[in-house]
Amino acid sequence: MSGYDSGKPVFRDTSEGLVVQVLAQPGSRTNSVRGIERDRLKISVTQVAERGKATKVVLAVLADFLDVPRGQIELISGESQRHKVFLVRGVTATQFQQVLDRAFSE
Repeated sequence: MSGYDSGKPVFRDTSEGLVVQVLAQPGSRTNSVRGIERDRLKISVTQVAERGKATKVVLAVLADFLDVPRGQIELISGESQRHKVFLVRGVTATQFQQVLDRAFSE
């Protein structure tokens, strides 16, 4: 699996850290990272979309997936939307790609 889908980056390095594009799927059966969909990392959560509660769970699932403390992840945009952008400090694009490869290797 690549960090790119349809030519658009799912993640990229910045001077502040790694920026990750996320597609949140609230109200799912499980909390999990599902793969790449629509040029974004798809994260399913059981929490329904209600006053930012699902966003907090999405952040927690992303932190667990990357094995980093939740405090290293900041929501940049999309608090009340399915399309979200997170800043992850302390993780490079190369490290992120390795996590994706391990999680979704065939």
